[in-house]
Amino acid sequence: MLKKTAVLAALTFILQFSLIGADDMDSIRFSALDINIGPRASSMAGAFTALSDDCSAVYYNPAGLSAIKMIDINAAFNKWFMDASFQYGYLAVPVGYGAIAGMFTYTDFGTFIERDGSGISGSEIKPNNISIALAYGAPIGDIFSAGIGFKFANMGLEETSVSDFLFDFGIRARIMEVIYAGAMIQNLDTVFSDGYNVRAGLGGQVFNINGNTMYLEADVKYSGAYGLSYAAGVEFQLFRMLSIRGGYNIRGENSILSGISGLSLGAGITIDKITFDYAFMSRGELGMTHLAGIRFMYEGSEEKEKRNYQKLTEFLAYQSFKDGEEAFEAGNYKRALAYWEEVKSMMPEYEGLNEAIAKANAIIKSGGSIKRIETTFRQGMTAYENFDFDTAVKKWQEVKKVYPSYKDIDMWLRDAKELKASKGMSKQAEKYFREGIKYYNDCDYDKAISSWEKGLAKDPKNKKIEQYIDRTRAKRLEMKEGISKARADV
Repeated sequence: MLKKTAVLAALTFILQFSLIGADDMDSIRFSALDINIGPRASSMAGAFTALSDDCSAVYYNPAGLSAIKMIDINAAFNKWFMDASFQYGYLAVPVGYGAIAGMFTYTDFGTFIERDGSGISGSEIKPNNISIALAYGAPIGDIFSAGIGFKFANMGLEETSVSDFLFDFGIRARIMEVIYAGAMIQNLDTVFSDGYNVRAGLGGQVFNINGNTMYLEADVKYSGAYGLSYAAGVEFQLFRMLSIRGGYNIRGENSILSGISGLSLGAGITIDKITFDYAFMSRGELGMTHLAGIRFMYEGSEEKEKRNYQKLTEFLAYQSFKDGEEAFEAGNYKRALAYWEEVKSMMPEYEGLNEAIAKANAIIKSGGSIKRIETTFRQGMTAYENFDFDTAVKKWQEVKKVYPSYKDIDMWLRDAKELKASKGMSKQAEKYFREGIKYYNDCDYDKAISSWEKGLAKDPKNKKIEQYIDRTRAKRLEMKEGISKARADV
């Protein structure tokens, strides 16, 4: 009977040089499930345990499936050495609060010629590895999510094959909206072999400027078969269409390949909801392996309805908030409060809402009006310009009691108290200081600065005048930048 020793040696050779080495049939049973798969994660050297937010989370961390909001389909072809290849397909579907995902993988180790002990050729054999996985991930509170996965795997070599069920469990945390942490136990089988992995990662969004985003992640992985390895990856998403990725993996076995054997690079192009991805991984002296894939995202009727409802809610909240502002300016504070309470029922986190409700409540409670507040504020300003700081403080405290966020009331109160406590300034400096205040209140910042600079020349050590000059220059710059941005937007 023909022996398979040479075949196993050749198979081991291929697996080792694919970084999934083995010594015998039992130890290599599911080594193909211990490599980086998916163009995006592979081009980041597998540093994806924390960032996992697409359908490949079924492999890297099932807890990441909680981020899936649309049907997500991904398929790829990975060209290895000689005629070995790896193909897979993912499908993730939102279900309830989380998402369920399925994965199918097929590894073709190529064709080998069976030989006997004398080296006489026999028939061809084609070893392969097939796995099917199912996973579910869902949020646990506002920060954490968890996921669990089940796999059925089969390693076949002619009449001989090994099958087993494997289990994954992962957790993921999203901190301050831009920092992610993840950990998982992967490929636990029923015979407690050394094929398991423990992975942990920390990643996050470095910046997001007009849709141009950068992500970083660092991972550590312990394999029961191969020991520790480390990986770091980066992704740039540009113009919401182009993604550029890179990563590096460090592990003890890399030394047998020499060179930059841990380097990986890749890119993706997104057109509407279809993404085309490519990645290549350096294997040192052995050359490169290549991975190409396609991802399709489909928004189902339920998800589309949720998105449309969200847009409608945002529009209604915006309109009610504006109606509240108009009612407030017209002096109808109770009506304004009613509008803003309506906004709170729709969007509790609406920007500026809590401040608006607080000022309406304060005015209603005091029985005052915005016109009365404006009159009182102007009375304080007149006193301030005349260096009557006692009256200015008194008037502005009345304003603050009724309307705590009115204009820059805290700043004016602080300045009046400081000037009241100080020794004042020279008569000549005082003249220019008052003049500058009037220009400032008329929003003529250039003339205000000019007047204060003349006053500072008369009283060079006056810190209060210096403070007003610096403050007004900053305000003038802020206005110019705002005008430039508005023009650019138009």
